[in-house]
Amino acid sequence: MVAFTVLFVLALIVVQVCCLPCLSDKSKKIFEKTKKTLDGLEKELEKKEWKTYKDHCYYFGGDPETWFTAEKKCRQIGGYLVKIDDSSENLWLKTQFSKGAQYWIGLNDLHEGHFRWSYDQEKAKFTAWGSGQPDNYGGNEDCAGYAVSWTNQQQNKEIKDYPDPDISLSLIKVLVLGTY
Repeated sequence: MVAFTVLFVLALIVVQVCCLPCLSDKSKKIFEKTKKTLDGLEKELEKKEWKTYKDHCYYFGGDPETWFTAEKKCRQIGGYLVKIDDSSENLWLKTQFSKGAQYWIGLNDLHEGHFRWSYDQEKAKFTAWGSGQPDNYGGNEDCAGYAVSWTNQQQNKEIKDYPDPDISLSLIKVLVLGTY
């Protein structure tokens, strides 16, 4: 809803600027093209599933990405890989995950043994590591993600450390200005 509102406001600005008499025909064409692009983006966002929790929006991405590529894409749209602030946010996130999915989160230990959130480089205060994690298997697991798996007919949702392979989904957290 918030993304829709932002896009709507941008589209209104484009329409109003296009109507200014001082713009050349070339400028009007550029603005028209921009408007069409925004309209297409708006339709695309409507198809995606954004969810809200407290004052944040979350996007459960569907494109396989490396941790670094996922982080870059998050920043490009004004968000970041999720920083889990507390146990209530962690519990809410666990209820949103798809069966069998894996999600990157913004936690990493690029400086070995010191896990920090990529959003603000704050040392991780809240973590919900899975059993035996982090284990730095193979000596090169520097990125954290959520794994949703099944063992003995029980669903497990736990944070693990990973190397930087393509993991099936990425989780984006976007700070939203305003209230719900």
